[in-house]
Amino acid sequence: MASMFVMSIRQGAELDHAFERNGWTAEDVKWLSKGDILAIILRIRQGTAKVVPIEPSKPAPKPEPKPLLIPRGETAVPLLAGLSFVVRTRFIRNIGNDAFVKISGLGNNFTDWFLGKTEETPSSSVLRYADLGRPSLDAPIIEALGGEGKAEITLTEVFTLMAVQPNGEKGALLTSGRANVFYVRDIDGALRAVYVDWLGDGWRVFAFAVADPDTWSAGFRVFSRNSR
Repeated sequence: MASMFVMSIRQGAELDHAFERNGWTAEDVKWLSKGDILAIILRIRQGTAKVVPIEPSKPAPKPEPKPLLIPRGETAVPLLAGLSFVVRTRFIRNIGNDAFVKISGLGNNFTDWFLGKTEETPSSSVLRYADLGRPSLDAPIIEALGGEGKAEITLTEVFTLMAVQPNGEKGALLTSGRANVFYVRDIDGALRAVYVDWLGDGWRVFAFAVADPDTWSAGFRVFSRNSR
């Protein structure tokens, strides 16, 4: 029969000093006395077990940010060169069966900035379009497209794309409620962001300053003359 363990006063003092020297608290000592923790430590002392240091976990790598523009394709815009495009005679609120293009709403900025404009129809047009991979202001989008010269298109082209999908059919323009964004110069020559979406029974058309502090949402579609 193994002899009963008896701790001497001196051993108790040494242990007490060791606990204090290594920063143990009374709560730590109480925890040490629970369960089989001392049996585990004894195995280490006898060489039948060892302490294996835990490797610090490496931080998860940061995911690569999504590209600002995700190319989706290009579309040829059918135009009749040499004709004048009078904006106020084309962008008209009308969702009736007689509407050439069903338009359910025109924003105040759009009517103020564009209804007095007349454009000369380009001879030909191929527009590229891309979806936003992350939210963005206009300035980074225009830069990603290669600058204002490549981003700028005409209202003639915007309306023609709407006319290709007059009742919200599928096509280059999104019809899921997400916006289609174009950069167009207004009657005074200022570049504006023109927003077109299909909502239920017709197209809605709005216009915003390119310095507007609100961001466009990921998934919105951006059209341009060209891109890098």
